[in-house]
Amino acid sequence: MATLLAEIDGFKGGEEKFVLTLASTNAPWDLDEALLSRFPLRIYVPLPDKDTAKEILRIHTKGLDISKLDLDTIAEESIKRLYSGRDIANLCNLS
Repeated sequence: MATLLAEIDGFKGGEEKFVLTLASTNAPWDLDEALLSRFPLRIYVPLPDKDTAKEILRIHTKGLDISKLDLDTIAEESIKRLYSGRDIANLCNLS
């Protein structure tokens, strides 16, 4: 963690350069205050709802024969299990 903090503190833009540091996490409660203090603007992105979960499933199964799958049921189950969009995408890419 100390190395990451030092690197973030070392980012410098010149007169005409702009440095944007963007980070995301599915577990913000696991981050320490030193790291959080370097990101003063925080945007909450909620977990997907059923319609969004279905769309993520459609996107990540495009071109596959999923006619035997019930996307409504899978979407509902993903909501119950508190799956993030990335979790749903990973579910589609299991091999």
